[in-house]
Amino acid sequence: MDRASLYSGLSAGVGASLGLPRIFESLGRPELAKKSDGRPLSEVLAGAGVPAIDVEVIRAGEETGRLEETLKELAERARVESLLRRKIMNAVLYPIFVLHAAAIIPWVFA
Repeated sequence: MDRASLYSGLSAGVGASLGLPRIFESLGRPELAKKSDGRPLSEVLAGAGVPAIDVEVIRAGEETGRLEETLKELAERARVESLLRRKIMNAVLYPIFVLHAAAIIPWVFA
């Protein structure tokens, strides 16, 4: 599950006032459901491979009472990062493909 989907699912669960174990079960993350009973979301995610900056943003959302909005914003940021990463990869891979094709085509027709 990518970060954008995780944050979107968490935001929906928090908005519906579901408990963290139930939210993580519905997201298919039973390992986090076991760790989440009675612990803040930021603490659970800190040990789950979530970037430290995201954990701190979630902690701030918990402390200010804006957790649902914070998770929505993180989901959108994760989507934009993923799109940018794909665009960069495509921009890097295209010239490599063209160079390989340019090297192989004369060899094939020679």
